Amino acid sequence: MATIVTNESAGAAAIAFVCGKTADGSPATIAQTPRGNVPVIRWVSNYFSQSGYNPQTRCQMVSRRFQTYFRRGALNYLTTGWMNRQPVVCVANFPGGGCATNLPYRGLLFTLKSTSDPGTTLKNLLQVRQNSGSPLDESSSVPVAVDYDGNTYINVNEYLISAPVEPATNQPELRQENLF
Repeated sequence: MATIVTNESAGAAAIAFVCGKTADGSPATIAQTPRGNVPVIRWVSNYFSQSGYNPQTRCQMVSRRFQTYFRRGALNYLTTGWMNRQPVVCVANFPGGGCATNLPYRGLLFTLKSTSDPGTTLKNLLQVRQNSGSPLDESSSVPVAVDYDGNTYINVNEYLISAPVEPATNQPELRQENLF
């Protein structure tokens, strides 16, 4: 039986972020939602492996951060920023806000390749298009991705509502050790 953690402060339905596998066997940060599992990020790049962060390790670390921010009611928007002179994906409280420095890890979710275009990378990772909702739901009344003052912001709640779910046979079981 799976244990689900809720974000009661935001009144959200039962959602948990875990590191699981996609249909193709890749490690993925997955949001377990009442409507099914939503792959958030597929971890396929070995760019950081020489630093000790292979795709599986990054999946586990980032999934824990997603869950931590969600439990705190702080997983509102994803955006990009810079930390230690490296481009990063981080949590923002609102469109136009920077990385939420009042959170653990200063709102950091993960570091990007130094040569990447952070805004484009963020949209591509989540497979969303600006002002359109997910690729399969272009009629969303609230855009999933918006550009504000030159930065991209992903509305996490809208993404989880509109993103496609994985087939039921690929749903990982949520274990307590995946939550922290």
